[in-house]
Amino acid sequence: MLTKEERQAAIKAADEEWWKGWWAADYSWEGLGRLDEDGDPVHPWIGWSVQEDTEAKTKTLIEASHATASARPASLQDYFRWDAASRHWRGDKRLIADGALIETPNQPRFHILHLPERWKDGSESWKIDPAHPLWTALTDELERLFSHTKSCDIHTDGFEKGSLKGADHRAQLTGAHLRALPRPPSQPEHPDTDRARSTNSDAPGANSQAAQPGAYNLTAHHTRWLEHLHLGNARFDSPANFSQAQFSGGDASFQQAQFSGGYANFGKAQFSGGYAGFENAQFSGGYAYFNQAQFSGGDADFNEAQFSGGDADFTEAQFSGGYANFQQAQFSGGYAIFREAQFSGGNTYFWDAQFSSGNAIFSEAQFSGGDANFKEAQFSGGDAYFEKAQFSGGDASFNQAQFSGGNANFDKISAKHECRFIEAQFEKATYFRDCTFEGGVRYGDAFQFGLRDTAVRSGARFCAELSFRGSTFHALADFARCRFPEQAEHRNGALEGARFHETVDFKGVEHLPFSAFQGAIFDQGVLIGSNHPKNADFHRARDETEAAVRRDAAICTDPSYDANKDGDRDRRGRDARFAALEKGCLVLKHAMARGSDRQREQAFHRMELKARERRPVYWIKQKPETQISIFSNLASRFYGLVADYGASSSRPLLALLATAIIFFLLYTMIALGLLSQDTNQLWPDPDPALNRASLAALELALTNMLGPLKFALTDSQPFAAMTADAPGTRLLLGLLSAGQSLISLILLFLSALALRRKFQIN
Repeated sequence: MLTKEERQAAIKAADEEWWKGWWAADYSWEGLGRLDEDGDPVHPWIGWSVQEDTEAKTKTLIEASHATASARPASLQDYFRWDAASRHWRGDKRLIADGALIETPNQPRFHILHLPERWKDGSESWKIDPAHPLWTALTDELERLFSHTKSCDIHTDGFEKGSLKGADHRAQLTGAHLRALPRPPSQPEHPDTDRARSTNSDAPGANSQAAQPGAYNLTAHHTRWLEHLHLGNARFDSPANFSQAQFSGGDASFQQAQFSGGYANFGKAQFSGGYAGFENAQFSGGYAYFNQAQFSGGDADFNEAQFSGGDADFTEAQFSGGYANFQQAQFSGGYAIFREAQFSGGNTYFWDAQFSSGNAIFSEAQFSGGDANFKEAQFSGGDAYFEKAQFSGGDASFNQAQFSGGNANFDKISAKHECRFIEAQFEKATYFRDCTFEGGVRYGDAFQFGLRDTAVRSGARFCAELSFRGSTFHALADFARCRFPEQAEHRNGALEGARFHETVDFKGVEHLPFSAFQGAIFDQGVLIGSNHPKNADFHRARDETEAAVRRDAAICTDPSYDANKDGDRDRRGRDARFAALEKGCLVLKHAMARGSDRQREQAFHRMELKARERRPVYWIKQKPETQISIFSNLASRFYGLVADYGASSSRPLLALLATAIIFFLLYTMIALGLLSQDTNQLWPDPDPALNRASLAALELALTNMLGPLKFALTDSQPFAAMTADAPGTRLLLGLLSAGQSLISLILLFLSALALRRKFQIN
């Protein structure tokens, strides 16, 4: 926020710049009639021509569309020379006599409207005195001009919508220095509304159709207002041009004004004298231009203003005098453009504002004066652009905002204080890429304590593509109770490259977005609900990934598909889609490990391996950085079968028992084979020797179950006597025994490892 001294210095600098431009434009009497190098008026009266009768030595004003070839374009000097009531041309002497042309020693001549309160050398004119009697003459001149105005024809569509079409019938106040405006006449000056197309029929005052009672028809470009300007409830039936006007004398009040006759142009206007009030104003006639306007004298209030006629352009506008209030404003006519606007004077309010007819553009806007409040704002007409916006003055609140009309683009925003998007709804693609959040960010609210009759607030809802890629979060990031996109391709890698320096809270999230965590960097850890991770959530994510793979296949096999024009081509396909799911689980596994949460670490590890199994496998790796070999895949599946990926301590023991039974049967068959050789019988008689062989097989199978421990517990050799004369059989038994011991060792290790993880034994 600017200090008082900084604000006053800025006002002074802007005032000096305004005066410099005003003197350069030259609104002196001679300047009003000056021609450029092509012979055209520097200050033209649009749509009018001067028709000269050389024989009668008379001059007449006529609309340019009906002028002859000999007519010349009219200037503003011609406008002030023409007496619409008598339809006569006035010379300088007559104007001086009427008090309309002011002569001052050693100074340029000025029409009474344009006479400045201070000369270029700093000396003062009579206009510096608000009680000077000549102000009465100036008011009379304004009333005379207003009495001959009427609404102008305007363009009704296209880029020129609301702009002047044909002759300009407005009061020409360009360059004037005024204290107030009289109200327009309430009754038509000329009741005859027929427009005869004679030579003089289009001259102002000739059979004119006056404007509706109380309506203004004026252009006040580069006009300086020396006192409060009260135009509340005013109606403008023609394009209203206040561009480069300076409201330096006090408040500028346009409450409930109706700009229905064309555009409203306040471009580069300076509201330096006080408050700028446009509450409930209606801009229905065309575009509303406030580009580069400076609101430095006080608050700028557009509460409940309606912009229905076209774009509302506040590009590079500066709100440095106080708060900027656009609460419940309605932008229904076109784009709402606040590109590079500066809100440095105080808080900014767009609470419940409605952007229903076009894009809302706040690109590179600077909110340095205080809080930026977009609570409950509705962006239903198009995209919402906030890229490179800077929120440095206070908190930024988008709670309950609805982005339903198009994409929401917050790329590269910078926020020094807290940003809130609680209960916001993002119906289309949402981008927060390369952002810097120095304060906390709340997309949800995990800290809702003591609620009794109030419902728990949900988090933000993201319905389409989501990306926080490359953003930096220096403080707490709260995603509690948020809802993430349903389709896998919309959330894959949503947090890729994002860095979280503090804890991230995902408590209350209904379905954990596993693949969104791909490539995320968590310095402090991740908080998730006690019910997560849920197998059902993972299976759901896996099925959604399969659906994404099918959609990719349909897109890539379409005859019109061009990979060179597909920005997502590197993310398409089975390998890329399931790699995102795998890597997301990997990041969450590491986050749990950092918090010493062994059980959830193992759960995410299990899900990581399950996701990897869905990736394509190859006997020979052509792309070893992304593809999985079949041997790795088979090993993973075996690990899952016998140990549930390390989560079960009982499965390895059951597998150990099953292995012992299988090897017992093998050993028994070998023993029977040895006995059959001794007795020459296919199946020996059940005698003590056979019993000893069976017991030997059982002993060997059971001792091999102990793995390496068998050497410490027993030194028996059950088959030593039987295989004394059968070295080949002894070798076979040795190999089988070694194999069983190795398998038993692995299974015992897996069981012990699962127990260790289950009971957090370090």
